[in-house]
Amino acid sequence: MKTFIALTLLVVAVHGIDKEFVQQIQQKMKAQAEECAKEVSATPNDVAELFAKKIPTSREGKCIIFCMHKIYNAQNADGSLNMAGALENLEMIKDMDADLYTKVSTAFKKCESAPFDSDPCVYATNLAECIVKEGKALGLDDLVIE
Repeated sequence: MKTFIALTLLVVAVHGIDKEFVQQIQQKMKAQAEECAKEVSATPNDVAELFAKKIPTSREGKCIIFCMHKIYNAQNADGSLNMAGALENLEMIKDMDADLYTKVSTAFKKCESAPFDSDPCVYATNLAECIVKEGKALGLDDLVIE
């Protein structure tokens, strides 16, 4: 699973974006993911799966994604999708790489139809999987989670 920043976690693709900026975001997101893991009682293995770019197998691992989505306003506390919040997070890359912004926002918009689940953690994972799939279809093969 290759997600996070803007995504999921917010998705950040490393195209024309300043590498130092990407590293700062990655460090921030890693710290947030570790805090989310504590919040949802996830195990070190759950966190390791995410950082290994794998889809979490446990509910707690999936809840890390939901927690991250709440931090970045991609999902509301009740689990519902907050597309406006998710897209707002992408604004930071718009001036750095307009093409990347367009592709990532397109991927997000296509995922409004991701399979809904009443469990917000499962739904968060469905959204993340969709974003990766749609991003790859648009040529974004280097979506990162680190």
